[in-house]
Amino acid sequence: MKLVYSTCAVLFTAILLSGQVQELNPAYNWQDDNLPVNPNHQLRYNEIWGVTQLNKEYAIIGSTLGTHFFDMTDLNAVSELEGAYVEGKVANSSIIHRDYHDYQGYLYAVADEGPSSLQIIDMNGLPNSVEVVYDSDDIIVRSHNIFIDEANGILYSMGGFNALLILSLEDPENPELLESFPNSSLNLPYVHDGFFKDGIGFLNCGFSGFYVVDFNDPANPVVLNILDEYTDQGYNHSGWPDEELNYYYLADETHGKKLKVLDISNLNDVTEVNTFEAN
Repeated sequence: MKLVYSTCAVLFTAILLSGQVQELNPAYNWQDDNLPVNPNHQLRYNEIWGVTQLNKEYAIIGSTLGTHFFDMTDLNAVSELEGAYVEGKVANSSIIHRDYHDYQGYLYAVADEGPSSLQIIDMNGLPNSVEVVYDSDDIIVRSHNIFIDEANGILYSMGGFNALLILSLEDPENPELLESFPNSSLNLPYVHDGFFKDGIGFLNCGFSGFYVVDFNDPANPVVLNILDEYTDQGYNHSGWPDEELNYYYLADETHGKKLKVLDISNLNDVTEVNTFEAN
């Protein structure tokens, strides 16, 4: 089971059940007024992640200074794990984007302001401590979002100085760069975010639209589909498919734009089938 947390670890939301809104009560709230505030966005916090490690639940929150861990196993006794805090390679008010993904007991951490790095954090010491086993800018200096195809041990890094980087995690503590885009084999535009499964990438490329690319041979990628025009189009931000990979739910980072539902059952012929909004 994975819990979902807000950037302040506030566990309350509104959910729609049988046509009625039901509110959940907050279980825990965390704020640290000592963290520096970004002057342009008035932000201290920037990313969330949740992991299950050794049968315990943890929340992970990114801030302007680094990565904070919380034991959420007992919601009546939530606590920040001070011994598990990890300072970012860049730690100041300029940081407004961090991103996380976990794999085999490790947390992978990046930032999109810099010069930053890829940090790999061994979480096997939780709840008492964590250990940074890799902190290098040899491969990743800046990254906006990362995604790990856990079944195949592949990390995808999007944004930053490159549209897309593909890394092997065969050795989880020593990532290996497999390919960097754009290059002569694929002139990818900027990739803001993406979803990947079994070598297939569903790429959210901002104003360039939605790309579907086969990366099973990273040196010879195959573009399966480009959707550069669709209803209520804005800045193609992010999305997620259903479990059977029949539909992809696409969100634009543009105020007032509807969510799009794409039929991806035929990867060579992606079509828009519906839109919907909060109402």
